[in-house]
Amino acid sequence: MGACKKRLPRKAAARLLAVCLVLALVLGAAGSAGAANVTKKSVSRSIGIVFDNSGSMYMMSNQAWCQATYAVEVFAAMMNQGDLLQVYPMSEIEAGGRIYSDRAPLSVSGGSDVSVIRDIYTPWAGDTPIETVKAAYEGLMQTTADEKWLIVLTDGQIFYEGYQELPGDQTRQRLSEVLSGYNDSVNVIYLGIGDLDVPDITGSYASYGSAVSSAGVPDELSRICNMIFGRDQLPESYMSPGQVRFDIPMSKLIIFVQGENVSGVSLKAEDGTELTPVSTYSPQYSTKGAGDGFSGQAVPDTTLQGMLVTYENCQPGTYSLTYAGASRSIAAYYEPDVDVSALLTDANGNPVDVTLPQQEAGQYSLQYGFVDAGGGFITSELLGQQNYEITYRINGEEQTVTANEAGFIPLDMSAGDTLDADVAVTFLSGYRVSKTGQDLGWPDLGIQFGPKGAGTLDMDVSGGGDSYKLSRLEQEGVYRVTLTHDGTPVTGEMLDQASLDARISGGNAVCAVEKDAEGFTLRMQYAGSAAQTQCGDYTVDLLAYYTSEDSLTAQCGQTLSFTLDDEVSRLEMDLEAPQKHFVLSKLDRAKPMTVTVTMDGQPLTAEQMAQAELSVDSEAAFHVEKLPEQSAFRVTPAREPAPANGRYRVAFTATAADTVGRTISAEEATHVRFQPFSDWVLYLMVLGGLLALAALIALYLNVKRLPKRIGVSFADTRFTVGGRIVEGDPKCRSPKSCKKKASVSVEAPEYVLNPMATAGIAMNLEAVSPRRIKSSRRRAKVVGVSVLGDIEPTSVNIGAKIFTVEKDTGRLINPVSPTAPATPFEIGNNAIITISGKVPKPTGGTSAAAFSSKLKFR
Repeated sequence: MGACKKRLPRKAAARLLAVCLVLALVLGAAGSAGAANVTKKSVSRSIGIVFDNSGSMYMMSNQAWCQATYAVEVFAAMMNQGDLLQVYPMSEIEAGGRIYSDRAPLSVSGGSDVSVIRDIYTPWAGDTPIETVKAAYEGLMQTTADEKWLIVLTDGQIFYEGYQELPGDQTRQRLSEVLSGYNDSVNVIYLGIGDLDVPDITGSYASYGSAVSSAGVPDELSRICNMIFGRDQLPESYMSPGQVRFDIPMSKLIIFVQGENVSGVSLKAEDGTELTPVSTYSPQYSTKGAGDGFSGQAVPDTTLQGMLVTYENCQPGTYSLTYAGASRSIAAYYEPDVDVSALLTDANGNPVDVTLPQQEAGQYSLQYGFVDAGGGFITSELLGQQNYEITYRINGEEQTVTANEAGFIPLDMSAGDTLDADVAVTFLSGYRVSKTGQDLGWPDLGIQFGPKGAGTLDMDVSGGGDSYKLSRLEQEGVYRVTLTHDGTPVTGEMLDQASLDARISGGNAVCAVEKDAEGFTLRMQYAGSAAQTQCGDYTVDLLAYYTSEDSLTAQCGQTLSFTLDDEVSRLEMDLEAPQKHFVLSKLDRAKPMTVTVTMDGQPLTAEQMAQAELSVDSEAAFHVEKLPEQSAFRVTPAREPAPANGRYRVAFTATAADTVGRTISAEEATHVRFQPFSDWVLYLMVLGGLLALAALIALYLNVKRLPKRIGVSFADTRFTVGGRIVEGDPKCRSPKSCKKKASVSVEAPEYVLNPMATAGIAMNLEAVSPRRIKSSRRRAKVVGVSVLGDIEPTSVNIGAKIFTVEKDTGRLINPVSPTAPATPFEIGNNAIITISGKVPKPTGGTSAAAFSSKLKFR
């Protein structure tokens, strides 16, 4: 990187360098800065930029052309109304349908549409002639602007002059010579792109030189622009991720977020209010490069995007900053909205009422500095470098004081003197505020000073508080008042010449003043009693007098304020009743009930307990006994008159005096029962009844019952005759409500082609499972089975049982034990019934047949 040199210009001081890429289009360095008399010098500027569009800016995918074009565009956007920017290209350019050269530069004015710069295209990129620098200088000298700036933007290590190369160090030496010569007439800036040797620029105007990488061109040219226009940037310490803060009001605030696809910039105050911008601007990279073989190499830098938002009249605070897209840099620029003031203060630092016809002779100070809207003095880093100039006149004799910060000027004023003053301050990048004595509110003829009067009496009040509980007013509402006359404490014999008057308002509380050897004691008192005293906001106006030896009386006053808060105490009752059922014959052995009373969670004191009472409201009679040491009462049922058998409501009401003497109460209630026998007898009776009920329920649930409904599964039914499947549903006959016994028959579907092909089973069932078992899980005992229909069975299956058929009788027999009965046996849900055999044919003979179905218990 090259060296950097800066000097003050002859016509305008070089401004502070900025950090961000872009400022607002509408940011006026000239004009109002907030307060009505805050101004900044207005100047017009003419700026000539020597734009290097030689071949090296485009070749080998170099993005320097795009970054330089973008930087020039945003530079132009930062101009004020009345400023002129001219772009002098080293090779001819096309923009907006026109051709421009170093003899016919591209010109844009402040406040106009500058997007034409984005359209710059170089048809043929040539060398770096030094003649373009001369053309830009000559063009600037033909303008009439207040300030003229020549900016050379180049990546040329070697320049050409008269088509002759300036090799080695000749380019730097020649540029140093040429630019130094121009620097005696215009402000000169050299910005080198890449690792270049920066020329040594001398002269009497502002000069600046630096070298940066091509990616750094926008930021560096932005610094140069802000130097030219004198922008003020919010320091980094006032910005953090997602936040912007400032501690002074702003007439204008500009937020710039730079990055790809940035949009939706929003600024919100801490209360969630979103600020409304007055303008927005979104710069963007150029897509046009150069021709003549460079079109394929000139690659745009698509990161050169951003959004700039301008706000006005912003109050101090911390603001949240949000936006869409990926930011690369964020900056904020501002114009302050402040005022300057000067106050006359007395020897104790108190402001003097300048509207009085005359002030006393004595020691005073002239305090000066920045003030906020309320007139309070403020300081802030954001006010920058400050240069005060205070001119004051005593009896017309003028004195001038300069300072770089706010402060005081001591004054010794004598009787007959007249004081007048003006104050002015310059700050930041050229703002200036000036005030005359009339602007400060001083009399037109100045402040007049006369002989010293009765002196200054000061009052100091200590003790007391801002608020008191009603019960603590007289204990805590005690103030100490001391007086000082012209800095001397009024004590001892001096107090004989002093008095203190106190007047209280806001309620009926009273105050009393007591005097001793050191001062006064002010005591707040009740209006008769605490309970009679009104609560609320009170003020006490104090007025003190002191008569000096020369019989001049000085006085001073002060107002006190306090709040007297009512105390709402709460009486609470805790009832403990270990026995609520009483046997009439055993009332003398009944366990007592205990009523414990507390006030605001604390036991009653002995004094409070002595005044406390407990009443019992019930149709039955009770004895109440006070237990002072326990903050409680004992309550027992009375034997006479004897209560009748039954249930009684017992209501308790406790009363006591609160901390300010008011009566408060608490209530509680319960129920008790008087009966001729003990509770355990009743419990035994209830228990016996419950056991009997349980036995009946158990007996009911254990009664044996068949499933509620018995049917078959149509999906699991199959009837085949001669190998042909017979379509249709089986028939199942069973009682609508099966109980202990039931007859159930299942018949095969009708076979239309052979009406003689019929088959079925009939079963006699008895209950096995108790009622408590779910119907689908119950089992049934088969006590009888018979085959239905014309089928001649060969085998029968029911569940796990297999039967054979005796040929002669057709009787079902048990194949395992032919002599044993075929029944009984148990079946459950989903038991399968199967019959195999032969059925007659209508034409004679028989056909093989088989019928099966599945029982369903529901």
